[in-house]
Parts: sequence; C-alpha cells; structure tokens
Amino acid sequence: MRRAVLCLPYLLALVASVAEARQSFDRGLTIFAPRPLPGEPLAEFTTRFKSEHGNRSHNVRQAALRMHGVTLGPRARFSYNRVVGPREQHLGFREAPAIDRGRYVDQSGGGVCQPSSTLHAAAVIGGLEVVERHAHTWVPVYIAPGFDASVSWGAKDLVLRNPHAFPVRVAVDADTDRVTVRLFGGARGGWTELQTAVRSVRPFKTVVTRDPLMGPGTERIELFGLDGMSVERAVVTAWPGRPRWTRRIADDVYIPRDAQLLAGEELAASAP
Repeated sequence: MRRAVLCLPYLLALVASVAEARQSFDRGLTIFAPRPLPGEPLAEFTTRFKSEHGNRSHNVRQAALRMHGVTLGPRARFSYNRVVGPREQHLGFREAPAIDRGRYVDQSGGGVCQPSSTLHAAAVIGGLEVVERHAHTWVPVYIAPGFDASVSWGAKDLVLRNPHAFPVRVAVDADTDRVTVRLFGGARGGWTELQTAVRSVRPFKTVVTRDPLMGPGTERIELFGLDGMSVERAVVTAWPGRPRWTRRIADDVYIPRDAQLLAGEELAASAP
C-alpha cells in the first residue's frame, strides 16, 4: 500500500492551523475568518447546525478549524482522523450526542461528522479522489443523503487523495451556526459533481411508550423518526469539448430510525 510522505511544509501548515484554532477557542471566539489562501477556487460547500446545541456546536467548530490551512501536494493523501486527532476532552472536545452502533449516546466529540461530511462534499466537487468514506446509520439531517461521511476515531475515517498536478489547500469558515469548506488549487478547466437518486424507502415506525405521569390524552415526541432509504450514487465529470463521464460508486443504505412518543395512559392504550 502506498503511503503519503508528510513533507515539512505540510507539517508546518498543519501545526499552524491547529494552533490558530486552539487560540481562537481560548479567546472564546465563535466566529473564525480564515486568511486568504493562494490558488484558484476549486470547490465550496456549507452545512448548518443549531447553535443552541452548545457542546455539539463547539465540537463542530473545533474539528473544522483544525483542517484550515492544510495543504495536499499532488498525489498526497488526507486523513480526517489524522488531522483532527482523538476526540478527547483534554484536547478541547466536549460531550455531545453521537451515533454508536445504531443508537444515540453522549460521547466526547459528538458532532465531528459534520465537518467531515462538509469536506467530503467539497472534495468531490473539487475533483479529489475519495479513498475511504462511510455513510451514517441514519439519514443525516444537515446534508443530503449520499453526501455525508461518518467518522470515528480508530474505526471509520475519511481519506482523500489529490489526483491533480497542483497542491490543494483547505480553508474553513466556522460561524455560529454553519461551517464552510473551501478548496483552492490550480486551473482545472472542467467540473465534477456528485449525483444521487433514492432507489427505495423504508418508512419509520412510531413507538409509543406509556407514561403514568402524563395526563390522559397528552403526548410528547421524544425522538423524531427518519425513513430508511437506499441511495444510488455517481460521480459526474465534464471537460470542455468532451462528453460527460459518469462513474457509479457504492450505494448508501440508511436504516429507519423509529419515532419515540411518550403518551398518557388513555392515549397509549388506544394507539395501534
């Protein structure tokens, strides 16, 4: 297996980006405006999150900012886990909900899949090769199905390769409720996009739990349901004066997430 060689400029850029991100959080800032990076714009992608979810929002920004300034030389590989590092509390991450073996649990670093998903979408648009990428258990709520990239330390990674003859630089904007990934490099002359189509849908079920503390006829949604689905994926590349080239890639399969409903005794007894 070919291994990418980490050159000194890459290491210096990585150290600088991590130090700058940590410094911004030490000052209590929630908005980060990166310095302009050299090169022509290749791709840009933005996802949003709820700022009121404080710990998760913190983790999203913490992970995203560690990518800023990283440069991939020609044929070099990018590992999200290597750049972001372990999601430990002493490294700046907080406890937040994350998917673990098909269920939500509080984990240090919950939310770090949003920056990886945003990067994945930008990388495909920018013509980077996706070496390793994993779909989530359930359909993501912050990005379209098929565009997400699930990661976990020591298990799932997002690995990209730069096939271009020029370096590709990663720039990140981390705002109070959104994260934007921009890629800069050289002139390509063409464009790339990820096309998806839903092949089948598996509707979610509603699970009703009786709560004797609730009055008859009352109900409360504890967890919204998500339909499961199978998503067909293809990368489309076009160059001036040439026909489009469509390459089918692995389909994504998301399982349904049942809705959780708490109900008073009378309502629960009459539920199907």
